[in-house]
Amino acid sequence: MRLKGSTNEQIKKNFRYTDAERNTVAPRFTTRQPLSRVHDAKGGTALRIAQAEDDQMVHHYTVDITDASSGASVVSSKVLSDYSFMPRPNTLDIPVPGAVAGKRYVARVVAVDAYGNASRTASLTFRK
Repeated sequence: MRLKGSTNEQIKKNFRYTDAERNTVAPRFTTRQPLSRVHDAKGGTALRIAQAEDDQMVHHYTVDITDASSGASVVSSKVLSDYSFMPRPNTLDIPVPGAVAGKRYVARVVAVDAYGNASRTASLTFRK
């Protein structure tokens, strides 16, 4: 890469990657319901996320799962999208620790790209 300009001021002015030129395209979920409840081999409950798409890459997901009756947080985490794996998995399963049979839970998930652009919130209410 060759920097254009003979002074620091000229180089800075000609530098291509500025805030004004940063990517502003947010990731998007491509299915109507990108979240679902699944059971693992041991009978545990997990939240399955259908991976979102982005013009460059989805970096991570912000995942919040709460108990629907009390509002208590069950999961509050950032989960990497596994962008470093090829091929990238189509889905991610997030365990719901301590899920109680018959209880209702509310999951909210946001896809975030490397520039911090965020998708719409996907949500799902489910029972164990």
